Amino acid sequence: MARSNISTLLLMPKGINPAKLSLFGAVMDVTEAKEAEEKIRLIINTVPGLLWTARPDGWVDFLNQRWLDYTE
Repeated sequence: MARSNISTLLLMPKGINPAKLSLFGAVMDVTEAKEAEEKIRLIINTVPGLLWTARPDGWVDFLNQRWLDYTE
């Protein structure tokens, strides 16, 4: 299982009393997730067929490249 690096970041603008304002954020390295997405996309786009997914309400939320090329 891939381990992700998550860092917590505390930002405080200059001249602002920290007791009155604090901003919190998170930074995450998404390199591994993007690489995995590219591998999945390659696999899906090499399938010799039209692939799609739809939500339970019928809204199509994914079409593979072959489907997009076919419907142009």
